[in-house]
Amino acid sequence: AMIASREGSEYVRRKIALIELENRLSRMAALRSNWDTYGSEAPSGEAVAAAAAIGKAFINFGLIPDAVSPSAEGGVAICFLRNQKYADIECFNSGETLAVRYSSNENPKAWVVQPNDLAGDANIERRGALIIGRTHRGNDERSANERRARARGR
Repeated sequence: AMIASREGSEYVRRKIALIELENRLSRMAALRSNWDTYGSEAPSGEAVAAAAAIGKAFINFGLIPDAVSPSAEGGVAICFLRNQKYADIECFNSGETLAVRYSSNENPKAWVVQPNDLAGDANIERRGALIIGRTHRGNDERSANERRARARGR
């Protein structure tokens, strides 16, 4: 029963995230140029649609963005914060989508995301692993092993 309720709450968490994503993006679609008083372009319909597709793909896979915001470069940024790593996927008004990963112990990594990159779970898992360094499962396992090793005094 515990597993069923955990899956149920995961389902609810994803549904809430999808609703929040939709709300954020509809507000962004209504922004005008100079929304930040620094002359930035408002996100285009194309950028908002691309962010919606990418955001939904990640949420359905279980990777919930920590923030979705208009980009100062013109477009929409989807941000993730995991294990001292920060990553974002920027859907630009130009139609280009760029993913960037930052962490304290390595130089930022950036790559272009092609529209068909996010078709299918395997690709999303690969993208997710690229974006946050590794998927949750591996990380939880590693930290559990480290805790066990410390408990044994190694």
